[in-house]
Amino acid sequence: MMKKLIAAITASALLFTPVANIIPDHGIKTVEAKGFKKSGGFGSRSSILDKKPQSKYNNSTKSSVSKQKNRSLMKGLIAGGLAGLLFGSLLGQLGIFGSILGFLINLIGIFILIYAVRKIFKLIRRRSAHS
Repeated sequence: MMKKLIAAITASALLFTPVANIIPDHGIKTVEAKGFKKSGGFGSRSSILDKKPQSKYNNSTKSSVSKQKNRSLMKGLIAGGLAGLLFGSLLGQLGIFGSILGFLINLIGIFILIYAVRKIFKLIRRRSAHS
């Protein structure tokens, strides 16, 4: 059973390795900025003289306390999570397929986390029931 599991993990790792560095890309073209022209210089005298002095005080009634945004832990784990932290450079070269795989990796990670928490609670309940 363990040999089959290791073989499946190895096969999936080889399947998802990026091969972009091996395949030659003949569509690369260099772009030169020969036609760029400077617009108007650093600053004209009229734009410097026309500026009005800014007030030192801000009369707005904005609160310094920021409102809590409706973000949850699960949304953060699904959006960033393990895929961004551990597999970011690997999945970044796969385009939209990498985003989908990252989402699936994050979901699997969340399921494993929930499973582990449930097992710990069951273990604690069993020990308290036997005592």
